[in-house]
Amino acid sequence: MASGKWQVTLATQEVSMREKGLLKFIDRFVGVPIAFLLGTTSRLWQPRRILSQGAVCNILIIKLSAVGDSILAVPAWRSLRERFCQSGITVICSSVTHDTLSAFPFFDDIIHLNIEKMVRKPRALFGFLRDLRSREFDLVIDFDQWMRMTALLSFATGAPKRVGFDTKDQHRRFCYTHTVRPSKQRHEVNSFMDLAVAAGAARGSRELQMWIPDEDLAAARDTISYARRDSRIVVAFHPGCGGSGTPRQWPADAFVNLGKKLTENSREIAVVVTGSPGEIPLAEEIANRIGDRCISLAGAQSITRFAALLKCCNLLVCGNTGAMHVAAAVGVPTVALHGPTNPHKWGPVGDNHVVIQSPIPCSPCLDLGFDYGCTSHPCMGMITVDGVFDAVSSRLARLRSGDEVSL
Repeated sequence: MASGKWQVTLATQEVSMREKGLLKFIDRFVGVPIAFLLGTTSRLWQPRRILSQGAVCNILIIKLSAVGDSILAVPAWRSLRERFCQSGITVICSSVTHDTLSAFPFFDDIIHLNIEKMVRKPRALFGFLRDLRSREFDLVIDFDQWMRMTALLSFATGAPKRVGFDTKDQHRRFCYTHTVRPSKQRHEVNSFMDLAVAAGAARGSRELQMWIPDEDLAAARDTISYARRDSRIVVAFHPGCGGSGTPRQWPADAFVNLGKKLTENSREIAVVVTGSPGEIPLAEEIANRIGDRCISLAGAQSITRFAALLKCCNLLVCGNTGAMHVAAAVGVPTVALHGPTNPHKWGPVGDNHVVIQSPIPCSPCLDLGFDYGCTSHPCMGMITVDGVFDAVSSRLARLRSGDEVSL
């Protein structure tokens, strides 16, 4: 089931992973000194154009990292679209976010920044920046939280109003005319909305959204119908957390034991295991070890097809990853497992979810990017199978009582 229409080549994900590595390298060794230089000479770098009241006609949004964060930014982008309904909105993305941002209806133009090409051919970078500046954006909003590179990109546009996060110790604030200071205890969906408000939009609803084509939903229903067989309930497991998210993953053995416990305790439950193309081996290993009431559906071709799959399930179990936010956006209850990450900042949005935090005293330790508090990462392994089973059983009982389990 991980092949055919649900499979893509691994090349796309390999490009995304390489771009993530390049972004980190460039951000650290190029972004920091340039941001510092801008800070020490900030008075010399004032915008040449002055933005008059009500003159925002051309807007640029920057979002190079994180599929999950892109989904959490939807309420902010919705508010911006409503406020600037007559303005053109362009978004700059990377290979990491292109698929997700292309599925949203807010943008009039999408610019794909090819990081690898820019590194191989620096002249292409200068051409890109020259073209960007020639577009004469009135307003730039940088939705990345920690990268200096996106702050510098914002500065390079020459826009008279530039909004971004003044993240502690990241030296980003010098590149903006207006900043928002994020808080460790403030959810990212609210922080993104703070950016929209700073840009002139009204504070809107926190509701997440995904736009799924009818054909993707029809295909997903067929796939889940095959997976459910004679079962009434389909529980999805998403064990992976991306190439750089291993510390956030619950152990494969734990997923296997949970799957066996669920399927052996009730014939009405079937389990499907999802994942990215690079996570197909992990998903198939877990599915095979759980047994005949579980199959792997890893390798969905697009974010909308993946969202359609989750929408056709009754419950998702996963760590802190983009799948958690996709599930929240399509209204699927989630049992979300957090170890190094703070659920107050990155947990699933809505009241329909259960969050289980690792009992280890140092959890959470991650406040920014990929700066985990240790290298051994014991926290996810301390979340017990029994504890997750109880949470899943409790949530399924609520679904049964509300008769919400039919597709």
